[in-house]
Amino acid sequence: MTSTHKKSSKFLPLELYHQVPVVDVTPNAIKASIRNSVTDRENVNPETIRGALCKALGFNDASKFAHEFKENLRPFLMKHDLKERLGLVKHHTLDAFGSFTYHQVADRLFRKDRALPKRIFTGQGIEWWDWLQVARNHPDYKVLWFEDAVRLQRHLITFSELHEVELPEGKNIPPASYAIATEDAVLSWGNMLCFQNLVGDQFLDFLDDYMPEGALGQEYYPQGYDGAPEDNQRLIQAGLLLMSLVKNFDHGWVNVLPYNDNLIFLKGANKAYDFVFRNMRDNSFNHHTYGNFLKIADVPTTDKEYDFQRWLYFPTSHKDKRNRKPYTGWLELDRHNAESEFYASGGQLNNYPGQDELLKRYLIDKRQYEPLNDAAPMTPGFHKVMIEGKAFAVSQLVTIDEFRSFMTIHNELYAHYSRKAGVDHWETVNLDAPNLPAAVTWYDAMAYTAWISKKKRLPVRLLKEHEYRHVASCLDSHDTTKKRDDDSSLDMKLVYRKKDEEMTSYEKSYMASWKKRLCVFYHPDGTQIDGHPPCMSHEDFQSLELRYNTANISWVNSPEGLRFLNSPHFGEWLQQKAAAINCFTLNSLMSAPGFSVSATRDRFTPHSTGKYKSKKVGFRMIYELVA
Repeated sequence: MTSTHKKSSKFLPLELYHQVPVVDVTPNAIKASIRNSVTDRENVNPETIRGALCKALGFNDASKFAHEFKENLRPFLMKHDLKERLGLVKHHTLDAFGSFTYHQVADRLFRKDRALPKRIFTGQGIEWWDWLQVARNHPDYKVLWFEDAVRLQRHLITFSELHEVELPEGKNIPPASYAIATEDAVLSWGNMLCFQNLVGDQFLDFLDDYMPEGALGQEYYPQGYDGAPEDNQRLIQAGLLLMSLVKNFDHGWVNVLPYNDNLIFLKGANKAYDFVFRNMRDNSFNHHTYGNFLKIADVPTTDKEYDFQRWLYFPTSHKDKRNRKPYTGWLELDRHNAESEFYASGGQLNNYPGQDELLKRYLIDKRQYEPLNDAAPMTPGFHKVMIEGKAFAVSQLVTIDEFRSFMTIHNELYAHYSRKAGVDHWETVNLDAPNLPAAVTWYDAMAYTAWISKKKRLPVRLLKEHEYRHVASCLDSHDTTKKRDDDSSLDMKLVYRKKDEEMTSYEKSYMASWKKRLCVFYHPDGTQIDGHPPCMSHEDFQSLELRYNTANISWVNSPEGLRFLNSPHFGEWLQQKAAAINCFTLNSLMSAPGFSVSATRDRFTPHSTGKYKSKKVGFRMIYELVA
């Protein structure tokens, strides 16, 4: 058996989005936590951090914490023989079961609606092989080959007919090859993975003070799955077997020792201890989700995913601009309920939106989370477009003049730090007529959108792929994923192999458009370069100018008055990071002629303006109109 007993920081989220790492509860450790606090936004006085931290740990008077430690906390540690602070919850043992996060443990132990257990099985140092060995040495259990266990469940053989298998000393057989069985139940390696939670009581011991509520196996079945009732019953029986078997371990447990309403100690073997506190987190919150490319001030407020994750992480913050109530739920239970309701309401594997999106929808339905409002009245400069029954306002392509003004006057700070981050130099690709579309990086488009949202107080964002396909439906004649009335059997993947005399008129037009270069390279001295420049250093390449070949610019107008630059060598940025859609094929800007791939699936380079592909990438904005 192996285990990793490492001290690990726990994080306390505070108001104004501050975070404090907490390694221990000694006076010196508290001082270190204050010094290492993460203040992403407003600076805060260390004494304020000290007060908030002590209050969060249940110590009312921060100025007397040293006295509290000497008179009460240290005697408590001595009474329970807690001498060495080690990590007793989170571990990385091979094939381990019962390994939880501190957040999971804290959420469970501080639930007022659940009984407090006396012990938690955290499985320190225990592998699946140890479970098999415990079962092998117990008269009520048998260790079987997994195939025999399946036969037993299907009633193809009786329990008495099965012979227990010997376990090899070298552990050279995959653990999934074995299962533990009784007359009524089978517990396999796969079953164990379903019970990795603290919502059920399978890893809790109440020492006969309380009747456990039972085990919870997290398996979810879409509607229409015929085997669900039988599989559910098998999982229930496996959970009962697990709850019975885990009591046979004399190690892997930690005792639960409450100190006050906000702080609980965990006692392990050999005088080791750990602790959890109310509202704790396992990791720090990363405000800068876009690394060095975008500071938080340059991320649009319509970034709903960031807003939701921040709302989940900072439950004590009451500084929300719209006075939204903080999240105070039990995260693990809410995730389980969100999964269950998704499938119960008809959800299927092919439309599964992801765990975080499911949780968000669930908390919105329960009226716990109020999403950002992305609707506003019509504003000059935007055009009304109906998309799937909803009214949206969509802008024209942002022009060179507008983007230049943003970079040189309105947000010079972004222009400075984005250059250091290594994005394409915007100056050398925006030297054309001021009314032509700007060529920008995806980060540029996001920063510009954030600026407009603040300047005009609009919930603007970039378009999603399905939205763009709708507003640009006037361009769909070159979408090779659609059948044409004429040449309905057209296979554009083969077009580039045909000779001119073998092509139809449509095919000739299609290929001619690809051959028309939209952009032309120039040396800094103004000398034109034929075709794409040869390989060179990054600095030399950035110094090259990339201008529009105005003779090859073609515009298409939509019925709503929106203008689209209709070229295979021009794209527009979408809301999904690095997704750029080709304004000729309505597919990925990365797609070769005739090879149609979704822009979301085959993404561009977010720090490029398109220059390295002899292309340009522009952008426009959208927001929902109030009903």
